[in-house]
Amino acid sequence: NFSPKQTLSVIAKDLNRLQPEHHTYHHSRKNLSQHHGDNNNTGSDTVNGEQQETQSQSSFEISVKERTEELSQILTVHAMEHPEMGYRQGMHEICSYLMLVVEM
Repeated sequence: NFSPKQTLSVIAKDLNRLQPEHHTYHHSRKNLSQHHGDNNNTGSDTVNGEQQETQSQSSFEISVKERTEELSQILTVHAMEHPEMGYRQGMHEICSYLMLVVEM
């Protein structure tokens, strides 16, 4: 069993090793829902390719940060609520796959 501080550290390390496709899918679903909600998407034609790439990279980084925070919160609560089990390496992947299924 780890202390709460150690648990957070292990979770953070594991989340940094999460496969990129977990974040990519989350980002694409997030953008899809945002674009469907925005029917006045006329400004995209005025952005040149370089600016558009920078904006896309920036929004992807934001998505990664949001997804990592969501997973961290879920895994931390689980570890604290189930101290007999705590957090085990690899739970981040299981949790991420479950979140992907729920989001479909």
